[in-house]
Amino acid sequence: MLEYSKRIFAWLISLIISLYHLISPFPIEKVTRQQKINKEIAKLGKERGDERRRRDYSSSSKLWKQHMTRPTPRKRRA
Repeated sequence: MLEYSKRIFAWLISLIISLYHLISPFPIEKVTRQQKINKEIAKLGKERGDERRRRDYSSSSKLWKQHMTRPTPRKRRA
């Protein structure tokens, strides 16, 4: 019976700690977690942009031909 009550007590303690972390994580943990999320989002955006560029500027695409035949920019007078 004593062993059983120890297990229940330990389980309750771990439950309280996990709920506390869910509700109010420590600021450092929260910041590092958000930084990791931001890095992942940036990486996904970069991959998506690379894929779009690869598709849009493939050698047979109209956009690539327009890009290559555009007029050179004029020099501005000082």
